[in-house]
Amino acid sequence: MERKKSLIVVRTILGFLSFGLAILACSLPWVNSENSPQPTITEEPASQASFVQNTEEQETVTEVPQAVEASPPEPGSTLRWIDSSLLVYIPPGEFIMGQDGEDNPEHAVFLDGFWIYRTEVTNRMYLNCMAMGKCSPPAIDPAIPDLEDPDLADFPVVGVRWYQALDYCEFVDGTLPTEAQWEKAARGTDGRPFPWGNAETNCELLNFNECLGKTSPVNIYPAGASPFDVLDMAGNVFEWVADWYREDYYSDAPFDNPMGPEFGEVRSVRGSTYRSAPNQVESALRYFLGPDEYRTDLGFRCVVGKAHEYAPPCSVLAKAPEDDLGKNPDEAPGGSASCVVPEPELSVVTYCEKGQRGNNISWTPVDAEVNYSILESAWCSQYDEDTLACVGNYGATVSIEACKSCPAPVVQLGIVGACDPPYVFDETTRLCKYAGPPVPGAVNCAPGYSLSGDDSCCDRVDRTPLDFPVCPVGGVYEPSSKICWFTLPSTGDEKCVNQSVFFRWCPAEREPRPSDPCLQYSFEECRLHLNDGCHWDYKEEVCRGS
Repeated sequence: MERKKSLIVVRTILGFLSFGLAILACSLPWVNSENSPQPTITEEPASQASFVQNTEEQETVTEVPQAVEASPPEPGSTLRWIDSSLLVYIPPGEFIMGQDGEDNPEHAVFLDGFWIYRTEVTNRMYLNCMAMGKCSPPAIDPAIPDLEDPDLADFPVVGVRWYQALDYCEFVDGTLPTEAQWEKAARGTDGRPFPWGNAETNCELLNFNECLGKTSPVNIYPAGASPFDVLDMAGNVFEWVADWYREDYYSDAPFDNPMGPEFGEVRSVRGSTYRSAPNQVESALRYFLGPDEYRTDLGFRCVVGKAHEYAPPCSVLAKAPEDDLGKNPDEAPGGSASCVVPEPELSVVTYCEKGQRGNNISWTPVDAEVNYSILESAWCSQYDEDTLACVGNYGATVSIEACKSCPAPVVQLGIVGACDPPYVFDETTRLCKYAGPPVPGAVNCAPGYSLSGDDSCCDRVDRTPLDFPVCPVGGVYEPSSKICWFTLPSTGDEKCVNQSVFFRWCPAEREPRPSDPCLQYSFEECRLHLNDGCHWDYKEEVCRGS
């Protein structure tokens, strides 16, 4: 992305997505927080609607108890959101923004508290929006991956224009983060250059500088997390944010909750990508692009206002029991214990010609990679795919090794789903049912949901089964068991089997006497041991004793 490149604005009109998605809530901290500031996002000068807390005073009635407010969330608190994403709470307060560049001079900014997606929006999340017929697909481009590829489900969605990103966030009752919100979530409050601190960039912290040569799943770089445990705030893909871009905006931006310029032609873009060089991944760097443009390395994440004021869902997906997730990966189906490497059947033909001793070594084809190595005093050449031609003296040794990569297993264990309190597993529906009390201050439900009879949770308005179940990042929904399965914490390994071929005397030659100590010497060494009774046998080319 060229910085300061002028691009054209075209509005892509999208529909709204009804909430027919399944929800998975894990240990929900339904707590109160500051209202999340909303950005100004318009084609013409106009103000974007914000989440506004109802401040109308109510009459004090003795018989009616006052509503009880929960304590503000702790920094880094998490909340499972309605599209199965994980929200992270960023507390109110001041932080250092910018780094004294041409368009980002360092300055202090105060932000109200807000909730932000821990990861970028994934292909799985966006595909479920499209499946309901309410979200438009990404741009048509050969470089954009197939959203329906299950192997890419947890990769960030790319190829979306600014308006498509905004529409998705509005679908989940959120919006795109402002530049200030994005930067605070990325670098914390101490002005660090990178999400993880001051350490130099490397391929263990982020996907950049062609480390992988492509995008990666959104949850595989925990070591590069920000101080609030937000992932991929450097590397992988660029991210759309809410603001119009103006080079000198920081010079007159307000101290409290800056929302970006009121007008503009291009939108701000933050973060970095798997292609970014080491000097292009600092959290304070700013980029821009026309809102009607797209890139194959540009995605987004959302922020949500008043997430704490939503009542918990009445039904959520179950997950694989912890006992299953904790089993030894080698013992799980598909694990290394069930990964067998076939041993090639060797055939050795010994020959003698003009004093040379050698072996033609061949093996049967197997479902493994076969290689050879010379362990002692031999010379070999690959005659064909499964045959070696080798020569060498008595005692030469060649090793034949067959290796096979064993993939990481996937959990397919257990038949009873697990639920986090206050949810309990329902054998009939195979879903987790809310069994807790009403949450103080939680009075809202997502579109398509309404408060249950006792106001304790949010039920689907149409009361139909979950149409498009969605698992958290890393999980795969298995329809027959109606449970989210997760890959065990194993990266797989490689198994090998070895066989050695030992060069022996030709049949026409006399076998050496095992007790003869002179046999171990070369020609030069044999001459040095003449006084020990050794002499060189020129016919058999070997050192012998008297």
